[in-house]
Amino acid sequence: MNPIGSHACKHSGFLGSKEIKMQVNIPKSGYVPGEMIPISLLLHNHSKKPVFCVKAQLIQHVHYQAQQENTHLFPDEHCHKHCDHKTAETIIFEMDQDFHVRCCSKEEIRLTLVLPNPLVPTFKTGIIEVDYCIMVMLDKEKKLRCELPVTIGTVPIGRQAIVMSMPSFVEPNAPIENVPPQYTEYELASAPPPEYDEHL
Repeated sequence: MNPIGSHACKHSGFLGSKEIKMQVNIPKSGYVPGEMIPISLLLHNHSKKPVFCVKAQLIQHVHYQAQQENTHLFPDEHCHKHCDHKTAETIIFEMDQDFHVRCCSKEEIRLTLVLPNPLVPTFKTGIIEVDYCIMVMLDKEKKLRCELPVTIGTVPIGRQAIVMSMPSFVEPNAPIENVPPQYTEYELASAPPPEYDEHL
């Protein structure tokens, strides 16, 4: 998958002359549980205050949809279904990293977010949907944040299938052991033994 990015900007001061700009990038949008997500953050600080800390979160959204059918007392009235939507948000993983970006300067910061294992993958059905996003924000500037949607799967992207051939039980040129000995063929005599005529 191609890299994805997001940017945010906050203006302050007279006529918005002071600003803080943040650009966040990740190498791809699909990951599996236990995988590390490298996050690249480019921060432009044109404000009068230095920036000291950044926070990264992995957020899970669970969307519920329930349909309720309304009934009427009279048969001539039409029945219709009412959809009820609910969303639950959970912070699965959170990390902070300290740094120092002086006033009127810029700096590139790198973070590493490790996905927990196990983790429910991204999926969608008629009544429930689970999706994820990475939220990056400055510690004291929560309004300045970037959100990157990610897909959590079960198989790594680009993984090659490993085909293992089963070894043969008997090699063609291998000696065969524990084989019974060959038996010599004997021809039966056409005449009875000498003692046979003497006893008649």
